[in-house]
Amino acid sequence: MKQMRRDPVTRKWVIVDTDVNPDEMIQRIREIVLGEHETAKSRDVIPCDFCPGREETTERSIMQLVSGKFLYGNSSPDWNIRVVPNRDPVFRIEGNLNRRLVSAYDVMDAIGAHEIIIEHRNHADWDELETFAIGDILRVYQERMKDLSKDARFGHLYIYKNYGPSSNSTMSHPHSTLIASPSVPERIRRELEHTRRFFQMKERCLFCDVIREEMRRKQSSGLVKEYKNFVTLSPFFASHPLETWILPLQHNSDFRNVDLSLSAELADVLQENVRTIKSLIGPLSYSLLLFTKPNRIWGGERDYWSTIDEDYHWHIKFFPRIPRLKGIHRSFSAGSGYMINPLPPETAAILLRSKIDGGADGQSA
Repeated sequence: MKQMRRDPVTRKWVIVDTDVNPDEMIQRIREIVLGEHETAKSRDVIPCDFCPGREETTERSIMQLVSGKFLYGNSSPDWNIRVVPNRDPVFRIEGNLNRRLVSAYDVMDAIGAHEIIIEHRNHADWDELETFAIGDILRVYQERMKDLSKDARFGHLYIYKNYGPSSNSTMSHPHSTLIASPSVPERIRRELEHTRRFFQMKERCLFCDVIREEMRRKQSSGLVKEYKNFVTLSPFFASHPLETWILPLQHNSDFRNVDLSLSAELADVLQENVRTIKSLIGPLSYSLLLFTKPNRIWGGERDYWSTIDEDYHWHIKFFPRIPRLKGIHRSFSAGSGYMINPLPPETAAILLRSKIDGGADGQSA
């Protein structure tokens, strides 16, 4: 019997197969992942356009991280991280919104930003890097988000990372994407509205409640690991097999104001998450999504979400991209809006906890 579980954040239903044999499901996922990896190795050409020495093949750098310092306006061949404009951007930074009415329809120009963060000089995933290198990537995330947030034209900033052949990424070199849009996307707006409504009714943050509930249930929950300042969960309503969420334990609505002293710990959390899932299913493709509150300037001018600092909680979602897994029914999901998860999140959490050093309960020392 399958279960329908409602995501309290988006209010969308997820269909979870609670009768699955976890060992058989993991074996099926491993076979798919390993097959994709073998196929992808022949396509992974080095050097690529994001590699050192080929900087002329991309747009001019917006910013570089060189020897731990942010470098604007100039380029150095000794870069550690590069940020460049996307060649074919969804949003362009030049111009004005030019809001207008066209044949009774609202129209504005697609003004924003679309940046590529080239994370490292080498073709190396996060579990293959030194932890400080991931901390540097997080610093660049914050730096670019803070800079773009100064622009009142931008309503929302969104970072995502697609990695591996099944992630729809067009470049094998590890990179992330930062997009600033002139309005808050409908999916994000729905999440913000539901969390605000929850706060208005209960005067509590919904995400904090999710954290408390998963930690309270212990062995039967989706708790993967509790750290000093963060927690990794496979939430009860996860819509993808082996989906995990990384959240700060202390309430915070805005990733941009996370103290740099926590970057090293967050880098370790993210690295361990990738390493743990890979140890379970192999060299996976995945997507990582960073959610934070909208631009303060833009929202403040419109009096949007006056309680957002209390009702929202920044978080990171991570999920493997498994293209041919039987039982997903992608056409049904696309047409109905129902997501199907063939591996119960609480089962995924048990499997992940068993792979983490420190014991089967996944608790930190």
